[in-house]
Amino acid sequence: MHQSSYKLHLIRAGLFLLILFPTLLGTFMAVDLTSWSMRLVYLLSGLGFYAFFYVLLKQRAFFYVAALFLLQGTFEVAHLLINHATMSLLFFWTIITSERSEFWELFTMYWFVLLLLIALWIVYLILVKRYVPNEYRIATPRHRALAATGIAALFALAIVLSACHYAPKTQLGKRFARTECVEGVKKFTPINNYLIIHRLYSVIDEINSQRDAQERFTFGIPSTPEGDDIVVLVIGETSRYDHWQINGYERQTSPRLCAREQQIVSFDSCYTIANLTTICVPFILTPATPEQPNRFASEKSIVEAFQEAGYHTSWIADQSFDNGFLLRISNQCDYRFYTPNLPRLKDSLLIEPFQAKLQQPGKQLIVLHTLGCHFKYSVRYPKEFRIFSPDLTEIEKPNFFSPRSTLEQIKQQLVNSYDNAIAYTDYILDTIIRSVERLDRSAVVLYVGDHGENLLDDQRNMILHGTYQASEYETHVPLFMWMSDEYQERYPNVKPALQANRNKAFTTMTIFHSLLDLGHIPYQGLDTTESLVRPTLISHPIIYGLDANLNLTEMPK
Repeated sequence: MHQSSYKLHLIRAGLFLLILFPTLLGTFMAVDLTSWSMRLVYLLSGLGFYAFFYVLLKQRAFFYVAALFLLQGTFEVAHLLINHATMSLLFFWTIITSERSEFWELFTMYWFVLLLLIALWIVYLILVKRYVPNEYRIATPRHRALAATGIAALFALAIVLSACHYAPKTQLGKRFARTECVEGVKKFTPINNYLIIHRLYSVIDEINSQRDAQERFTFGIPSTPEGDDIVVLVIGETSRYDHWQINGYERQTSPRLCAREQQIVSFDSCYTIANLTTICVPFILTPATPEQPNRFASEKSIVEAFQEAGYHTSWIADQSFDNGFLLRISNQCDYRFYTPNLPRLKDSLLIEPFQAKLQQPGKQLIVLHTLGCHFKYSVRYPKEFRIFSPDLTEIEKPNFFSPRSTLEQIKQQLVNSYDNAIAYTDYILDTIIRSVERLDRSAVVLYVGDHGENLLDDQRNMILHGTYQASEYETHVPLFMWMSDEYQERYPNVKPALQANRNKAFTTMTIFHSLLDLGHIPYQGLDTTESLVRPTLISHPIIYGLDANLNLTEMPK
């Protein structure tokens, strides 16, 4: 009997530790817990939260309810391991809005992890059913109420003592300490997840509340339908500056653009203001800034600006099929083409509709939103572009007895696959330019990466994008521009101005103002300090953007 009781206690303790594991991991790993007081409050919040309900509920009922928190904790652990931070708004947003093609590509890589988690959850439920009694830990209601009150009181006291001990004896210091403690409480799972959901709904409600103002908004641009200029914007997905041969990379990832080097202006220091497509692209296509993000909701996009100027507008894409923010922009175009939302999509599917639109007479703005180098990289290019190997199609059995060797092996496969995807993007861009070149018309093609990618580059071992603290590999993006001979003859001052600005540091928000200048559209609200075509373009020593919780932050360069 004694052994049986000991076994039950041990199993219950193990189940409790499993529930608390995300909180314990976050206490030691989360870089967004910026002080010992915040970490202490974060830990006490987790302990207090579960202990409070443990004494109030029947034991089996508690562990069944906690099973739901265990599922949430799985995502928290994933975020901690990937980003070394507690759950962020953008990570949560990515989970709930992932498209089925993206999910399938990730599933084919990590299906064994998902199956392991499902198995763990099932084992947890079996252990609860078999070994946890369906009775209260504390017998009487009065004692349960006293215990719950005591836990709440001790938790509150710990927060107060932590704040008092941490705070300098100034009003500012006390206010800062209170903020630290509040942040510690807000960041533990599952409270953090519920606060994120509330924040997301608040952001969406705020955008919806501006819908009428946006519909009434006008740029005040006079319509001049005559003309035949073509402006092409190619938005590259997950494209980092330093893996392009034309930017000095040692591998031959962009031989076709390099062959056109005299025709192309490549900018050295272009930076994105976020590291997730949902945020990056709206800031490329609208006058919104991190300091004034509401302009995205209350004002219109570059599409409507070109329409007011008499341009025919087209949106051709193979991604963001369900992205409400980008659909709002693409729906305003005169022509819209989306490829089928299927796994293993390649950007070549965009070429035929693009070439068909080029045949249309008159002024045109064409936006191509590509998949580029989005993970899974190896499905972004056909087999003839497997230039660098082994790639992710040749995954070898991991050597669990040599973790460092396995990590280097994975890194090599990631980099090779990513570079192959860059090489295929080089081919796509060359095809786009050749298609425009054959028209013998005044035309400009601008390519910009929305954000970059982590490829296990350094000791941080960061991978993919959308990390809590964006790395320089995510923020530094390529920006190229090509102009036809006819365009350069018609506007001889443009290319010299671009070349004069190629070494300045700026953000992708220059695209909105630069496109208006490249289309020679007279807009009174044009910011000449943010246009690549103007000598007044400002070089920014510090780049400000948005972190994973949509807070203003300094971005790495």
